[in-house]
Amino acid sequence: MKLKKMKFKLYIFLLIVVGFSSCDILRFSPFEVTSWTPGGGYHSEHENIAVSLVFSHEPDRASVEKYFSLTGNGTRVRGTFLWEGRKLKFSFLAPPEKNTDYVITISADAHDTEGLSMDEAFNGEFTTRTGETRPALVSCYPSMYADISDLLMEMKLEFSIPVPLSALYDYVSFTPSMQGLWRLESGGKTAVFTPAEPWAKNSRYEIRFSTSLTDNNGMNIGNDFFSVFTTGIDREKPHLLYARRISKDGEAFFSLRQTEATREHRNVRSKTGAGKKTTDYRFCFQSRWTAFP
Repeated sequence: MKLKKMKFKLYIFLLIVVGFSSCDILRFSPFEVTSWTPGGGYHSEHENIAVSLVFSHEPDRASVEKYFSLTGNGTRVRGTFLWEGRKLKFSFLAPPEKNTDYVITISADAHDTEGLSMDEAFNGEFTTRTGETRPALVSCYPSMYADISDLLMEMKLEFSIPVPLSALYDYVSFTPSMQGLWRLESGGKTAVFTPAEPWAKNSRYEIRFSTSLTDNNGMNIGNDFFSVFTTGIDREKPHLLYARRISKDGEAFFSLRQTEATREHRNVRSKTGAGKKTTDYRFCFQSRWTAFP
């Protein structure tokens, strides 16, 4: 009886030792992607790109396929899977495209045949885009809060790199709306807008575009843009050019209040004194004022 108990205890002990040993083995040998193609960075021959991943353990294929994702410029790419042992090959249904940023993702929920999940998600990035420089707005005419007097003025946007004409029509807007034509100068770096009709006088215009605006390679501009300009607003303070007395009788008492308009002459009549005699004055202002007793 005692011998059976000792054997049973020894059996339990061996199970615990093996269990801890297994945990240590798994802990120091995580389930992960050990290599992948085509590798990060720029790839000029986009039509020859091959996507593959090699795993450290025998993967549960259904699990890996379920949690696998490949996107191009944020859009999911469709394809088929082919397995060679621990190696997964992904075949594009449509050939890889130029000027595209690709991202391969495998969720940490993917696991091997023993049920061991990945310690962390896998992410691999590569691109067929010729350059990583985003377009930027260098200058805008008219500038922010400018007041323009030429109601046939052409607006100009200067970019750091060329942009397509279609992007200007799609993503640049005016408030209030203004119809017109865009053209490109300086090799596509300068966009010029010609309004279909004169800008409305004494008006405030807003121009804006979002990061959806792209360059010729499909790279989005880094920041939203917003600017304001006004048209034909007289910002000069009015001042008295001269005052001329018309009548010799009495003395006028009056006050002045500004209103909107342009230069004008105004006669002011005031009744003063005990006999309420009438005195006329003539004033000339650089912009319109209202006179009243």
